Amino acid sequence: MRRHLRKPRTMTPEAAQLYAASWGSYMQSGDPGACMYGFNEDCRPQSEEHRQTVITHCETVCIPMIREHPEWYESDEMTRMEQFLAFIKTRKTAR
Repeated sequence: MRRHLRKPRTMTPEAAQLYAASWGSYMQSGDPGACMYGFNEDCRPQSEEHRQTVITHCETVCIPMIREHPEWYESDEMTRMEQFLAFIKTRKTAR
């Protein structure tokens, strides 16, 4: 019997907003993690530049942290990150 791989469930705007905030950081002006707080109330990127900044932050900071320190995260963290990235990559911008 063949097993079919299931696509990750998509995130709702509310879930994406909360997830982004869980990865946000803002210690000082210019902190690259601050981009995770820049969404409007229905989790739309401010612009294409903001979208790309978020994607780059996730791919260069967040995903490596999950891979290097899986013990710091829930067992489904990588799946949640993949769902978030899929959501952000297709979400229309606020403008």
